[in-house]
Amino acid sequence: MKYKNQKHILPISVIGLMIIIFFSCAKTDIQFGQQFIDNNYGQIIQTDTITPVVSTVYIDSFATNNLNTALVGVTNDTAIGTTTYSSYFQLGVPTYNSTSTAYDNAIYDSLTLFVKLKTGGVWSGDTTKPLTLNVYRLTQNIIAPNYGSSLYNTDAFTYDPTPLGSYTIPKYYPNLMDSTNDTLSIRLSDALGMDLLNKLQNDSLPIQSSNAFIYFFNGLKIAAASNSNLAIALSDSVQMRLYFKTPASPQDTEKYIIFPIYQNNLQFNSVSVQRKGALSDANINSINYQIPSSQTNNSAYLQPMANTVIKLNFPTVYSLLLRQSYIKIVKATLYVRPVNGSYNPQTVWQLPPTLYLYQTDLHNGFGSSLSSGSSGAAQGGNLQYDVVSGNSELGTYYSYDLTSYLQGMAANPGALATGVGLLLSPPTSSIYTTYNRLIIGDGSNANAKMDLQIQYISVQ
Repeated sequence: MKYKNQKHILPISVIGLMIIIFFSCAKTDIQFGQQFIDNNYGQIIQTDTITPVVSTVYIDSFATNNLNTALVGVTNDTAIGTTTYSSYFQLGVPTYNSTSTAYDNAIYDSLTLFVKLKTGGVWSGDTTKPLTLNVYRLTQNIIAPNYGSSLYNTDAFTYDPTPLGSYTIPKYYPNLMDSTNDTLSIRLSDALGMDLLNKLQNDSLPIQSSNAFIYFFNGLKIAAASNSNLAIALSDSVQMRLYFKTPASPQDTEKYIIFPIYQNNLQFNSVSVQRKGALSDANINSINYQIPSSQTNNSAYLQPMANTVIKLNFPTVYSLLLRQSYIKIVKATLYVRPVNGSYNPQTVWQLPPTLYLYQTDLHNGFGSSLSSGSSGAAQGGNLQYDVVSGNSELGTYYSYDLTSYLQGMAANPGALATGVGLLLSPPTSSIYTTYNRLIIGDGSNANAKMDLQIQYISVQ
């Protein structure tokens, strides 16, 4: 009987074992999204305890020719320093004709430089105070260094310290400027004007070609008076007009000839900075080129024209990867907030309207811009502006989708320790043609906390 009963028990135990094996081999199908939260195997966890490491990066020098914008003026920024902008131009001669009698018996009237203001609100400083622009004659020809094609913010050429002419803008109204009031006419030296007319009348060598002319008249420098507190933008195209009269009855007839811009690629902007504030104390320069925010009041500073951009690193993401329950980052959003009180949307220190994130490495060179995972287009920061309170904590920030970027970092954790990071900067098309600046806080700055919100899948 005992043997008979064991014979019946065996098939039941085998069936039970098969059931156990079956369910042991069938892996749980983890669904990303809401289904994952609802099952018994895992959850999506959001954390904002992982903050980027923030630093200010020094840009040694940069090309400022071929930008279609001339920058002139002075900005006095207690956070960045005093930055002085001046612009250089080269002029050519009118069409030359050795048989022309157009200047016979001509009587000199005046010499005037016409300069167009750049529309679009490119300015920084106190618009309620006068701005005086001085025009100087160069005593050195404009030549790109090392026989190259680029002229840099650090380049400068000698000039006669006595201005050829000056113009004072009583008040600058950037929002009221249009094509009817965007041109400045600056009366220049009569001695130069009469000399030019004399050369035209006598077919002098310097007037016969632009190549010959630039050795007689090397070019112009336009700069603001040293006590200025306003910087503006001009068009890169200027023209000098020589006005004269010819005998006619019953009155003299006024005429003019144009000395146009010559070799636009040699128009460039020279920029010099005298540091102030935290960046001066930290001694940022071409050798000490990356300053952590901990040394600059838990802040980082972006003003490319003053040689600074912001770098973000994410080394603490590695701590997330070490969590035993961690599976995958499913969403990551970065919020970059300006320091409260460091900007004003209507007056001085306007925020950059668009800021991109560029991939970089230990050497801090600009790589490709961070793109959107869905469209592939570069992310412009999606600036949200709280115009009511002006408080970044209440709604002024740039936001970026870092999901794909941090997923890539998670897949290659060794890169986190090699200086790989992101540079926060205006788009390359306008990085060196605007005055807008930004001061952001790191994770310890109570006035503008950096916020990186990560959602990741965790197994329970």
